[in-house]
Amino acid sequence: MELLAFVPLAFMIRSDYKERVIRIYPLLFFGILTVTGSVWRWGWEECVVRVVGGVGVLAFLTGGVLLYLLLKYRRRINPFREYIGTGDGVFLLCLTPSFQLIEFVCFLIIAFTLTLMTWTLGLYKNQSKQGIPLVSTVGICYACYLVYCFICF
Repeated sequence: MELLAFVPLAFMIRSDYKERVIRIYPLLFFGILTVTGSVWRWGWEECVVRVVGGVGVLAFLTGGVLLYLLLKYRRRINPFREYIGTGDGVFLLCLTPSFQLIEFVCFLIIAFTLTLMTWTLGLYKNQSKQGIPLVSTVGICYACYLVYCFICF
């Protein structure tokens, strides 16, 4: 069931890479397919535990980013308006039921590291666009994770 999420994921990866925009309908379908697939595979109780753990990790990361930005700029800011897109945050929330807590932390470390490396090395052709293509790189990492799980489990 989670393999069906490849279709909207591909649209989001392309849209983020080309336009730095995440459209609502692919994101909505991706979230529905991911949550439904996780519930079907592991059951409601396990999915709730995974979502709560993932939201805790994301809240911790968001708090760290907010603290960093507060110390750097000496003023309160809304990071979702200036530094990270709302689509990026919702996309990361949609990933939470797919991972156990330790897996999610390791996945985020690897995916964010690869995102920063590809952005820094300039592997994206269009250098005139502002921002880091987070959904593109994290989405590719998630697609690789799904293929790995499908082959090995």
